[in-house]
Amino acid sequence: MELRNYNEQDCEKLAELFYNTVHTVNAKDYTKEQLNVWATGEVDLEKWNTSLSKNHTVIAVEENEIVGFGDMDKKGYLDHLYVHKDYQRKDIASKICDELEKTFHPSYTTHASITAKPFFEQRGYTVVKEQQVERGGILLTNFVMRKIVSPHINIDAAHYLETICSFEENTIYEAIQTVKTYRNNNLTDNTDKKLWALFGKNKSDTEWICIEVGSSKNIYKEIIENLNLMTSKPKICWKHSQFHKEKSLFEFITYSDKTSCKYRTIKKMYQQFRWCEINIDAYLHNVNIGSWNKLNYAEVMFAFNTKAIFWNPAPATHGNQERQILSELQTTDK
Repeated sequence: MELRNYNEQDCEKLAELFYNTVHTVNAKDYTKEQLNVWATGEVDLEKWNTSLSKNHTVIAVEENEIVGFGDMDKKGYLDHLYVHKDYQRKDIASKICDELEKTFHPSYTTHASITAKPFFEQRGYTVVKEQQVERGGILLTNFVMRKIVSPHINIDAAHYLETICSFEENTIYEAIQTVKTYRNNNLTDNTDKKLWALFGKNKSDTEWICIEVGSSKNIYKEIIENLNLMTSKPKICWKHSQFHKEKSLFEFITYSDKTSCKYRTIKKMYQQFRWCEINIDAYLHNVNIGSWNKLNYAEVMFAFNTKAIFWNPAPATHGNQERQILSELQTTDK
């Protein structure tokens, strides 16, 4: 059995599989009358194709025959999950879900049938509520179910992350040299902005927590500057003038800006760190971002999904869309 992405030619076969599965696999939990309004046999293929194309849709194929499919939207809502009646209990549904859940979301939701409820419970979903859905004047029972995902992240397993430097609180100087070497080995004429993420953990922790996410045209320079800020030491300076050198005309404290304070605080919070580059195209693979700016969307989505501790959306200047994207993600996650 292999998994592949959906294409338009699959639509009619998926509609047929949907009908046959509902009228056989779900027959033990629903009446004939309920099955008939659930799967009428009359499908708007154009509407189905639009939905399946927009979502991340995974097709399971066995010996050139479609034996299952599932789809999830960009917010983590699992819309369809059906497996051919002759291929039940072969872990096909699990493999489809595993593939769909590779795109990280803070939570996944679905409306599960009575039949599917035990399957989703085994995958860590819990019932939010039981509900009655009306179809053609007939009521059907299903369950709104949700799976909360930990904001921790396995950096080594995330194919869209590449480590630029790993360091501890007392090896920041070495980290700066590592970033310089990494930069020299990755010189390019590409002037597009890149995306980075800083992770931290204490030695007793097993997984990483996302601390901050950022972007710039020269992420290596920015990372080096931020590393230097981690070791910056505030001090009082005074200023004099040409004709009054013996007098302190005014005083100020160096490294007292919010960015300097932030990175000194980060250094105190954790013992181990990783600075990574996020491959934007790989991270947004199979995510329909609509007309949003790709860099803005990737940054907001990553920060939102990992609940990055220090991240805030940039002001809506120079076309930046982060605040609007965050508002959309927060609204659809409720």
